Amino acid sequence: MSDLFTSDRRTFLRRGAMGAGAFWMFSLPEFATRQAYGEPLSGSPYGPISPKLDQTTGLPLIQLPEGFKYWSYSWTGDIMSDGVACPNLHDGMAVVDELNGRELGEIQGDSGRPDGDDDRGGPRRLVLVRNHEGGAGSPYVANPGITYEQDAGGGTTNLVFDAKNGKWLESWSSLAGTWRNCAGAVTPWGTWITCEEVDSLANHGWSFEVGAEKGDPTPLKAMGRFSHEAGMVDPRTGYVYQTEDAGDCGFYKFVPDSRGRLARGGSLYMMSIRRQPNLDLGVYHKPGTT
Repeated sequence: MSDLFTSDRRTFLRRGAMGAGAFWMFSLPEFATRQAYGEPLSGSPYGPISPKLDQTTGLPLIQLPEGFKYWSYSWTGDIMSDGVACPNLHDGMAVVDELNGRELGEIQGDSGRPDGDDDRGGPRRLVLVRNHEGGAGSPYVANPGITYEQDAGGGTTNLVFDAKNGKWLESWSSLAGTWRNCAGAVTPWGTWITCEEVDSLANHGWSFEVGAEKGDPTPLKAMGRFSHEAGMVDPRTGYVYQTEDAGDCGFYKFVPDSRGRLARGGSLYMMSIRRQPNLDLGVYHKPGTT
């Protein structure tokens, strides 16, 4: 655990690959300022965008700057590498590990955390965890090892992308039986915290942790039961900051009892503003006025 939060190449990948837009945001110096004042952003920093053909289907699915390519993969209903049909409603995802000439079993311990950073060459393969925002229904896969409840169609799937050759290699089921897995948080120790975006259903409204191989269907109850949206992990402290998607919502900080071991419990805090109870932070407040 001593080097758990060392800033290396793999850690950078995890922290930087929260989503496709993350790299764009940090490349625009004025992004935060413009967003705070509600000003419109300028165009892509890489030049004008136009429809580009998907390298898999040949269809013009998205617009990109010149020189960019993309490959669609694992559409709803496609049979994944484990023989399971890919669930629908693809949502938030993140890179959680990088394989350098190794297989998953070579780097994963029982805890689902990388045991080292041994590079032996070979193709640079990235492992991603992807959310599926399914709601009511049966689990998309009947696997008790990764299934939480029997009344929800959401969950996660894992994928491997060969970044060196630009090819998707495989995909498989990693968590099922959860409700509306919307966003989440990538962790410095190589996992994805997938969150249920609901708080009105019995046994739902929790967060779960998914590693490079599979997820743990045991809810992280100490992190709170509410309509979870996104999150961010402080790599220095291991604290998890969480947002809530609801009309009457809050901003939370989870302090784990053991850094990097969320399942061991911890303390949950909700932000409050001094002398301003129930302050609406969904509207703009000039800096220094709250």
